[in-house]
This record gives sequence, C-alpha cells and structure tokens, in this order.
Amino acid sequence: MNETISRTQQDYIKRIWQFEQAAQTARMTMIADAMGVKPPTVWAMFRQLNRLHLIDYDKKLGAVLTEKGRQEAEHLIRKHRLIETFLNQVLNIEKPLLHDEAEKLEHVMSDQLIMKIDEYLNYPRTDPFGSIIPLSGTNELNYPLAEIKENTRVRVIKIPMSGDDKVYCLEHNFLPGSDWIIKTVSPANDSFLVTNGKQYFALSDHLARKIEVNVIKHFNRYKEGAKI
Repeated sequence: MNETISRTQQDYIKRIWQFEQAAQTARMTMIADAMGVKPPTVWAMFRQLNRLHLIDYDKKLGAVLTEKGRQEAEHLIRKHRLIETFLNQVLNIEKPLLHDEAEKLEHVMSDQLIMKIDEYLNYPRTDPFGSIIPLSGTNELNYPLAEIKENTRVRVIKIPMSGDDKVYCLEHNFLPGSDWIIKTVSPANDSFLVTNGKQYFALSDHLARKIEVNVIKHFNRYKEGAKI
C-alpha cells in the first residue's frame, strides 16, 4: 500500500473504517474520544487525510473514507487480524494480549510475510474474536445488491446510513463487512432472500438497490464445507 502514509494516519483511517462498519458517521468529536485526543488534533489529521484523498470530510456530515481510504484501511485490518490469528493459533498467546501485540506488528510486517502467514494458516475467514478477515486485493467493483444473481456470495460494503432501512439492516446483523449468499430472487426481481448460514433475511427491491456489495470471487480457496 501507500508507503507515504504514516502510522498515525493509518490509525485514524482504521478508526474511521470501524465507525463505518458499525454504520456510524465518523464525526470529529467521536474520533477525538476514541483516539484520546482533542478535536483540533483530529481536525488537523482530517485535513491531512483529505489532501491524501483518503477521506472526504464535511463539518456537518463527518469523515467518510474514499475508495482509496477504504482499501488502505482494509489492508491494515487484514494484517492486524491475521497477526492476531497467528499469535493465538501458533504461539498460543492469550486473547487479552493479542490486540496490543498486533497493533505493534501490523505496521512493520511486510505484505509478503502476511501472505505467507495467510497461506500457513490455510486462509482463515475470521480472527480469534470472530471478526471477518478482509480478503487481499478487495478492489472489486461495488454493485447494488439488486443486480446480483441467485447463489452468489457477496460481502456487504454499504447499507443505508439512516432511517428505517438502516434499523432494519442492523436488527438482522446485516452489516458492512459481513458475508451473505443471495439464496433466492423473486421472478419479478422485487424481493431477495439472503442467508449468512445462520439466519435468513428478506430484502425488498427498494432496499436492495440502496445496498452496495462486492462479489466474492475467491471463496473457493477456503476449506470445503466451511460456513459463511
């Protein structure tokens, strides 16, 4: 990824990404509280990230990752979660220690080493805490869910940010970063049934057109029979 991005800038990008995954707007005061700094410090960082085309920022709406910023954040999250998984599964490091150790290592481990760790672990889908490990090179195009065919595995990228549609998605754990299969599409293409292997979730055409997803093209490398 971009070597000109400092460790501090990377930490801010990850924090914004985490808010977005929870379908929350990354406002300046929220980031300040999360990072343990003052709002003016956050404002200065937002200006840096905006100049690097990693975020778009509006005083009223908050910070939103650009596509470049999202890719950078997911690259870091992937490294972090793979390191946690390696430390836990191979070195038997206790879970309470994993996060802090991974925070240190994610900034210094090369992409080549992370690829080797991923291969050694047989391409794990989740970290020791059950969080999804982003795929490498997840720069596929986003599509409205309404355009996806049956029996396609997708990863949720964006859901409505407000209103009843957002509440409906959150109630069913239909969150950015989660993986689902389009199980059934009605003949009229006006309703969609999706599943995550544990529950089913029905979407209207109205809502499906607001939801953006990536088609997961590399799921066949995971263990046969593994659940979503």
